[in-house]
Amino acid sequence: MKRIDILAILEATGDYDPSHRLEAELEERLVSLRLARERHAEILRDGAGDPFWSDGCAANLLRHRMLFERGRIEEICRRLGRPVPEDAREVPAAVRPDHVAAQSLAEE
Repeated sequence: MKRIDILAILEATGDYDPSHRLEAELEERLVSLRLARERHAEILRDGAGDPFWSDGCAANLLRHRMLFERGRIEEICRRLGRPVPEDAREVPAAVRPDHVAAQSLAEE
């Protein structure tokens, strides 16, 4: 039995344009990356506020999220045939897992 690909048929007839969906996802991913970058800086400056996880672990978790978002942004840009935005290229370096923010030390 032959499989019918509805999206391929719609694309061939011009009734479906996936680029508008990719554009929206790109914008969402860029916002998510910006928010993660801001939170990462906040954790390094003020601490995560979690007594069970070090600030370094929390910062590195966000770094991994940023790496994932950057990869998805690169894939979307490749599919859209456009360059990766400059602000999506940089991801902070990993920090030591036992890193403690100076603000966290001041609160103790």
